[in-house]
Amino acid sequence: MYTGGSVYPLFQQCPDYQSQCTISQRGGDCYVLSYDRHDHIVEVTRVTLVSQIDLTVVHRPFRINQLTTNAAVGRFVVAKKSDAIRAATLHRGCSNSPWGCPFGINFTSDLSWPSYRNEFSYNNDLTFPCLLLSSSYNMLVLTPWVRFQWKSVLLTVGLFANLLFMPLKVYLSEGSPFTTDSTVEASEFDMTLPLLFNASTMAPTIMYDYDSQNGLDVMRTVVVDVLDPTEATTTTLNPVYSILGVPYFPPDVKRNWPWVLTYTNRFGYRRIISWNITILTTTASTSVLWIVPGNDLGSTAASSSTNSSASTVYYVYRPVVKPLLWRLVKFLYRIGLCVWIFMLCTTHYYCHVYHLYNNLKTIPLHVTSPAITRYEILVGEPTCVVLSNPWLCLAFVVDICASTEYVGQACLRVCQTENWLYFGLGLLYLGRTVWCAYSTLTILNIMLKRCHRTTWFAPANTTVLAVAATWAGGGIVTIQKQWPKVLDLYTSLFVPYNVDADVSKLHHIGHMDIALIMAVYLGMMCSLPFAVAACSGVWNAVQRSTTKMPTLTRKTSFVSILIATNRRLSSIG
Repeated sequence: MYTGGSVYPLFQQCPDYQSQCTISQRGGDCYVLSYDRHDHIVEVTRVTLVSQIDLTVVHRPFRINQLTTNAAVGRFVVAKKSDAIRAATLHRGCSNSPWGCPFGINFTSDLSWPSYRNEFSYNNDLTFPCLLLSSSYNMLVLTPWVRFQWKSVLLTVGLFANLLFMPLKVYLSEGSPFTTDSTVEASEFDMTLPLLFNASTMAPTIMYDYDSQNGLDVMRTVVVDVLDPTEATTTTLNPVYSILGVPYFPPDVKRNWPWVLTYTNRFGYRRIISWNITILTTTASTSVLWIVPGNDLGSTAASSSTNSSASTVYYVYRPVVKPLLWRLVKFLYRIGLCVWIFMLCTTHYYCHVYHLYNNLKTIPLHVTSPAITRYEILVGEPTCVVLSNPWLCLAFVVDICASTEYVGQACLRVCQTENWLYFGLGLLYLGRTVWCAYSTLTILNIMLKRCHRTTWFAPANTTVLAVAATWAGGGIVTIQKQWPKVLDLYTSLFVPYNVDADVSKLHHIGHMDIALIMAVYLGMMCSLPFAVAACSGVWNAVQRSTTKMPTLTRKTSFVSILIATNRRLSSIG
């Protein structure tokens, strides 16, 4: 490649050639170098530098004798065939230019000139805009190579796909929106569920299972029999808090649990208890509980009936399958959220990245710098653009409130560790509550801007907030399950209604409303940004205190040494 000289044109890429033309100088002559896509030189045209020019004469349409520019910006005419230009002369101009040294270009050709009409056409000829500079730099000015950094492209594609399909990830836990309608009440399961789930139909090691055909979460726990119910209390002998599914047990069942367990062992047959969980009196889920004498875990079906020192508690949770119209409306609503996210990401982020790419290609920076040879664009990800939209965040919160039956299912799944797959699915589903935290941030941001108090708070890290919501959403429920007192406080927020008037029965609560507890749970997730900020402040304070302690020690030591030295000097004096 030829380098050197003081004339530096800058050419744009020609769509017909799919190549790039540059110019360089060697000695007293200049050369037009034509490159293909692979940076291979495919054509070299010699250009001779002369002293002056007088005029521009262009003969159309087939012959060009002269083409002259007296300014620093002009057009460089290039033929499609290598033999189309027989001679080309570069002239020094006579008018002033911003660079102080204008040039002219004089082309002569004795062949027929083909006609091309495109955005680069000049007098029906194929032309290239060029920039003529007078400089002492000893390098060739090329159109810079601009590309996207491939690692950032892979990262942004993954994060964009995660954002785009986030409204549809709920179907990993929820049923298909196209399943058939079902309005089965809890009482209709009394005779069918014990036949479907027992020691002969389930493996001995299974404590938690999901029946995808019927959409049921099945849990079973072995508890020790209570010999005397009057001696059993909720703090000592009552085993109800170790049972899987206990967060949704009615208060009367937990209170009368020793008698319920003794009743089954005394009369030798199953006592089936069922109740409905509702949201604003609309049925959200159905729960069924029954007790089988013997240990159905870790033993065969034949020997389980002979084990009279323990009983197996079966609990089934079934989210109510809503009408087909409701499920289709929710599905279309979530598709609309996907389209909304796509429009936000493309119009507010990726379009600007593409404009940056085009601008660097057409209007390159640092054209005379020998250090700039290429540009690599690090493509970020548009998460913050999506999260900063308050209406989108509120739309996700509405979707969460419309799916309370599956929120309850996810809470049960994170209360067990026997099946880690469904534990992870429950944790992932409850991670959607991060949109409550995002809604708090966006609303708080709007309020602070209106009051001109944005300096009161530091910017929040949305990534840290998402991780915190993923673990806190299910962690709160898991912790409540481990502490009986906290669990009682949790279940006290259930509002029973349609209660049987005969309170002497072991079970008389058939319906419990969870609207209040859902409001409390979502309110806790809305306050998550403040909790994260408080934890971050405490952590930073601890870090500052630990870093200051060695400094104070060194200062004290230095002062002590200085005092001791002064004392020795004074004693010597």
